Amino acid sequence: MEKKNLTLKELGKRLVMSSVVLLDSLFNEEAMQQKNIATYQEKLNEAAVNQDLVVLQLMTEKVSVFETVVGTVINNKVSEKQAVIRLHDNEKQLRIIPLKQIEKISILGTRKRPKIS
Repeated sequence: MEKKNLTLKELGKRLVMSSVVLLDSLFNEEAMQQKNIATYQEKLNEAAVNQDLVVLQLMTEKVSVFETVVGTVINNKVSEKQAVIRLHDNEKQLRIIPLKQIEKISILGTRKRPKIS
C-alpha cells in the first residue's frame, strides 16, 4: 500500500511539472514571436528606406510548406502587424503580408526602380 502511495505522489509531481513546463514554453514562445516581429519590422523599415530587394519566407495556413515572396517594401514605415510588398515579378501587384507569418527574411541589396512615365 505504501508503494502505491509513493508512485501516485511521483505521478502527481510529474503531472504538475509537465503542466508548468507546458505553460512556461507557451509564454516564452509568445515572447519570442514578439521579439522576432520587432526584428523583422526593423529590417523591413531599413530595406524600405534603401529600396532594397527583400526575400521573405512565409509559413501560411493555406500551404503546408513555406512560400517565398520577393519584392520591395512600399512604405518607408512598416506597421507593427503587416508590410506591403511590391512583387518583383509583377511591378503592378502589391501584397500585404502579416509579420507573424514571416519565418525568414533576406535583404539582397539596392535595386534600381524603373521610371514609370
